[in-house]
Amino acid sequence: TQSDIIASQPDHLTANTTSVSDIQPINNNTTTSDIQSIDINSATSKTFTNHTQSVNNNSELALGSTSTNDKIETRSYKPWYSQKFPWLYYQPNVGGFCRLCRNYWKPGTPLFRNMEQKTKGVFASIPFINWKKALGDNGRLMKHSRSEYHLIALDNDKFRQQEGSVLNQIVTVNEAQKQENRDRLSDLLDCSYFLFKNELSHTTLYEPLLQLISRLDHSSKLADFIQNCHKNANYNSTTSVTELLEATNDILEKNILKKIQQARVISIMSDEGTDINRHGNLCICIRYCDQTTGEPTETYLAVISAADSIPDICKRLSTLKSLVNFINRSSVRLTLFEDIQSIFRNNHIKLIQPGDTRWLSNSLAVRSVVHSYQSLLATLENIYNENNEDSAEALGLYNILSNEATAFIIHTLQPILDTLAVLSKCIQTKSADFKQLQDFISSTMLRLEELKDYSSIDYINIIETIKKLSLVSSGI
Repeated sequence: TQSDIIASQPDHLTANTTSVSDIQPINNNTTTSDIQSIDINSATSKTFTNHTQSVNNNSELALGSTSTNDKIETRSYKPWYSQKFPWLYYQPNVGGFCRLCRNYWKPGTPLFRNMEQKTKGVFASIPFINWKKALGDNGRLMKHSRSEYHLIALDNDKFRQQEGSVLNQIVTVNEAQKQENRDRLSDLLDCSYFLFKNELSHTTLYEPLLQLISRLDHSSKLADFIQNCHKNANYNSTTSVTELLEATNDILEKNILKKIQQARVISIMSDEGTDINRHGNLCICIRYCDQTTGEPTETYLAVISAADSIPDICKRLSTLKSLVNFINRSSVRLTLFEDIQSIFRNNHIKLIQPGDTRWLSNSLAVRSVVHSYQSLLATLENIYNENNEDSAEALGLYNILSNEATAFIIHTLQPILDTLAVLSKCIQTKSADFKQLQDFISSTMLRLEELKDYSSIDYINIIETIKKLSLVSSGI
């Protein structure tokens, strides 16, 4: 029947067929042209139906219901791939790489060319993008994890991790040893600082003090440290304790200078002196107001050894000391010196012993020798002619004193030391302040600059005096 024919049609054709009432039966009056018209209409209907089906399929692809694009999406990278294969690293819009192979396989790595020929560099230098064949026992990911070149990169990574752990152990042991050495050096510094603080001889008492501390230390850490140290590291030597003294001095000096710089008002005091070894030192004391406590504080800024940088001057000053000791040591020689001064009609001048740290004493000593230079030469010549036990020493002093170089240096020192003596007296006045000190120093420097000019009247007079002395001293 007609209804059975309609029911047997496919769904996509059913939607485009006409209803039962629209179908007209073919009667006997129907002509051949009418039948052809019906066939053409049927073909047109089928063509329209096929076009509608194509449009519907395209709309389904656009909506993404069950399309080809959905199948492609399932074949892209999934995050759980990297969980299953920890070496897999995915770079968006590029592809997947093997972390191990990418880090290990470089152009300079052995077997690099063989790896590129067999794998084409995939996972190492070229990204993997064929995710359709990624999974499964025979998938590309599993094959790569079992490949020879991946295993080589894996072994190299394990070796580097082991090497890193060994290095960490070495570093840990090294840090522990370093801290132990620092603790023991701290003990040595405490022992040395005890000697410095109590003004005890650090060069002679340092080693016995370390021996005592080592016996009292029941842990034996200090004794083991000293015993196990390298042979070229002698921590109980006088050189070591002297270096500790210098380091302690640097630290304390920096702290003192920092406090002085923070103080608003300061005063400076300096004095010369000699230590227990009779070495001349210049001591500088600073008085300032501590900004943290508000109390006035006095501290020594430095103990500077007296300058001995000009050997010729030091030698001549040493000669003056020997000369003064030789004359003043004997009352007979001192009386002879005074009598000769009377013969030359000079004022009786007392010889002054020069000091290592007293500018005024050096100035007075040189002045006394210069003013009695001729009398001293005559006295030494007279003592030499007596042919007694003092003749040899008198001859030695006479030869040094009559030397033109010695005479020139001693006579040249007089104006220089006199200028410095004036500066020293100005600084020692109670009314002196820093503003006046600057003026004093400026005038002193100007005077010293004048003395650098050998054509000045001072040097002309000195040369004339030396010529006269040469005529007088030509007798021996």
